[in-house]
Amino acid sequence: MIKAVICTVCKHKYHQDVINPMAITVHPCPNCGKAGRMIMGPGQPERTGIAAVPFTRPKIAYPLLSLPVNHSLLSAGPSDVDKLHMAATGAGFTLVGFHGCGSTSAASILTAVRDVSTTNARGRGFMVGSKYDGIPQTWAAQAKGGGTATILRIYVRGWGGMVRGTHYECGKMDPDDDVSEDGLEMVLAVAIFGNILALPSKSTDASMDLSAVWASCPSHSFRPDELDTMNRVAAYLRVNLDQLEAMIEAGGEQVKSVEAAFKTLGIPI
Repeated sequence: MIKAVICTVCKHKYHQDVINPMAITVHPCPNCGKAGRMIMGPGQPERTGIAAVPFTRPKIAYPLLSLPVNHSLLSAGPSDVDKLHMAATGAGFTLVGFHGCGSTSAASILTAVRDVSTTNARGRGFMVGSKYDGIPQTWAAQAKGGGTATILRIYVRGWGGMVRGTHYECGKMDPDDDVSEDGLEMVLAVAIFGNILALPSKSTDASMDLSAVWASCPSHSFRPDELDTMNRVAAYLRVNLDQLEAMIEAGGEQVKSVEAAFKTLGIPI
């Protein structure tokens, strides 16, 4: 579903995809970043969004690229992507994963990661997938945001100093999401958006090894808001969170043991 939106400040008219008509979030204006007002049908209340946080693209010394790429990074071929990668890593950026979206959204993300490119799956932030042939490919196939399916490389400056729970959160893809349940996801916090750099990808990225970055990403699917409770139950049963999830999924006597632990600890089920 597509809804018409008009900026409350510069009056720029634009459209946005609406996935759930019962829970509509109005995206900020892509022209000036201010609040957008959704033009609803007759008799329906208008909805107004919030202004975008003014993030700017991190500065790196761009190498000499082919002529079409100077117009749009989306036109970058393998050699240009390699040059951009070297420039990014030389400027202190680490490749952390990939982001799939439509080419319309990709063009905006390449300019600067803004808070319109967010999710609430693991706290508000920018979604990154762990591998090219996993979650991002599924996202890109949906071409969310309009245009053709596109996959971007996502880099973070100063990654070695980033702290999980403060600067990012990661884990197994939420099974309630609309992509592969066995993939891994990372959400980069809004506070570090100024340190996120998006660059185009290439087909051979499928073989890239990002295991060092994703080594601490848990394979269980407990949400961040469940972790305190689940950690208490796991400690009582003397298992880790991955084993606790396996017990719950196994059913039968395993589930009864988990339920007994909840009752003993005084935690409502």
